[in-house]
Amino acid sequence: MKLNLKTYEIMVAIALLFAGNVLFAQSPDQKLIAMGIALPAITQPKHSYMSATSSGELVYFSGKGAVDANNNFITGKFGENLSAHQGNKLAQQIAIAFLAEIKDALGSLSNVKKIVKVSGYLNASPEFTDHSLVMDGFSDFMVKIFGQQGTHARTSVGVSSLPGEMALEIEMIVETIN
Repeated sequence: MKLNLKTYEIMVAIALLFAGNVLFAQSPDQKLIAMGIALPAITQPKHSYMSATSSGELVYFSGKGAVDANNNFITGKFGENLSAHQGNKLAQQIAIAFLAEIKDALGSLSNVKKIVKVSGYLNASPEFTDHSLVMDGFSDFMVKIFGQQGTHARTSVGVSSLPGEMALEIEMIVETIN
């Protein structure tokens, strides 16, 4: 079979693209290191529940809120004293805290088969409507770390109050590798 120059160039480009993807494939832990992100210490629940529980290959993670340097909830109400942009950053902070919880529960972030479902509860005024923009901080970060396995179903709702007056609470369901 005789290859013309154009066909050969296309085949080389495809081979290099495939080789690049294999060479640059990174584990979730390697991605965090490359991003300069250290996982925080996990905290134990203060009340009568577990941080995580499993059924079959699904792990259900209890709701988490964003915390400050003293481990106090970041409080506020979207539409009053918090913007969607600030909430997006809080959601990303919660995503990083969840990675520590996942690692603790599964032994490795590489044991995640799929982020299945995420639910976000925003302490919001009735006028606030940018719930999805807030939750994109969490969702986008999970995709950045897990790739296609990080895509998930999601619910974003506003509520009149949350425990400890926290601004945002997120819970999720993760499928594990057998």
